[in-house]
Amino acid sequence: MNIVERLTELLPPSSTRSSAIEYGSAPESNHGNTLFDFEINNWKVLCMHPDKGCSEEIRIFRRLVINKDCSESGNFTLNEIISKINVNEVKILLIKNTQEKDILHIINGLDLIERKTQIVCIQQKETSRREIEAYLRGKGFRFLERVLVSDIFLKDEEYCQAPILIENIFRV
Repeated sequence: MNIVERLTELLPPSSTRSSAIEYGSAPESNHGNTLFDFEINNWKVLCMHPDKGCSEEIRIFRRLVINKDCSESGNFTLNEIISKINVNEVKILLIKNTQEKDILHIINGLDLIERKTQIVCIQQKETSRREIEAYLRGKGFRFLERVLVSDIFLKDEEYCQAPILIENIFRV
């Protein structure tokens, strides 16, 4: 099973219509490692790559492609970019083909709570997961599993509901 097959199990693309970001998209005609299945089910999938040449190749196969660098050396954040293209929610954030040192910076550039993100999937070495997992735990996500070379983090609904429950207790 590849990562996209697992994401499709977790959030079937035909069950809802939403938006997703695929950062580090690759110019591949084989869509086995992309969110193409979500795209064909009328999801708005923003494919991003910092290299202009790769972005042009990706445009051949995908609908919405932007050539922007959201890494530490780049001048953009995901929030800035998606606010310009009228995207209100990002259910899935998939980061792949990206230098490990830039992953946390890229995630930090997206307001996961405001954008109602449910799944964060990161292609990374298992040894570099600790810092990213701690950051995402602070944002209400929990590590679900590792599929091949990708880590999947899910929005922890119990964590998200805790402040609401506490507030309701004191309203009695």
